[in-house]
Amino acid sequence: HEIWLSPAFRHWNIEYLLPSVLCPCLILHGREDPYGTVEQARLIASKLSGPCRLEIIEACGHAPHHEATEIVLPLMIEFMKNCHR
Repeated sequence: HEIWLSPAFRHWNIEYLLPSVLCPCLILHGREDPYGTVEQARLIASKLSGPCRLEIIEACGHAPHHEATEIVLPLMIEFMKNCHR
């Protein structure tokens, strides 16, 4: 984790690459994530060029697939069924 907290890493950013993402994306973000904000997830979703679905999972931290499996699995199944349409 030290690399993420180092001063040299403070200005690392890949936002400029997001518009080149054309594939369908499902973004799952836990509202209580201590490492990222809902606004960061919204920003990522807004800059992607391909179809995107953003889901903010309530009462969930950094690992929605582990912490909220009962919510995440149906979302993933629905997304995968519909993403090629």
